[in-house]
Amino acid sequence: SFVVGFATKDILNNFLSGILILWQQPFHIGDYLFVGKDQGKVEYIGVRATSLRKDDGELVLIPNGDMYSSALTIRGAGAKRRMNLKFCVGYEEPLTTAKRLVREALDQAVGVVQDPPPRVLVTDLIGDGVTVTVNFWINTNEDKPLDVFDRASIGIVEKLNEAGIEIYPPGSMIVKHPEEEAEDEEPKKKKADF
Repeated sequence: SFVVGFATKDILNNFLSGILILWQQPFHIGDYLFVGKDQGKVEYIGVRATSLRKDDGELVLIPNGDMYSSALTIRGAGAKRRMNLKFCVGYEEPLTTAKRLVREALDQAVGVVQDPPPRVLVTDLIGDGVTVTVNFWINTNEDKPLDVFDRASIGIVEKLNEAGIEIYPPGSMIVKHPEEEAEDEEPKKKKADF
């Protein structure tokens, strides 16, 4: 009886958890879940397990006992999702112009929704430069997050490059090419000659 009881413990746990999930309905088919190390779109909610379709196409079956006893992050199907992007610009760059160009790029990026409107904010002053944080929203029912992030990022980089505004990731190391190093040394040599 001990062996049978031990063997059926997990089965009963998953069954009761499945009943509670189906009764309480904390998530629905089509919602995007984060469960421990797994994440994906809910395809099926059964009495014993829940099926998640991962971004790479793999199907994961998670026992309902694990679903019920774990912390879940739920993104509702069709819900708007905020995307975040950070970059730095040098202190000598025109910040107001950079922020305006980023907003223009976001307005032109397909998939970026305008309600709520995108935000472009200076969020830190560090040794490397000024950190700019960009927040924009997408509709997950219409677009895939990475596709919109890709289009928005490319648009921002191209707009700023066209204006001659150099950007780089926060905390990055600036590496100069040998030609630039030689150009920087020229004025120093001239000053030393006087």
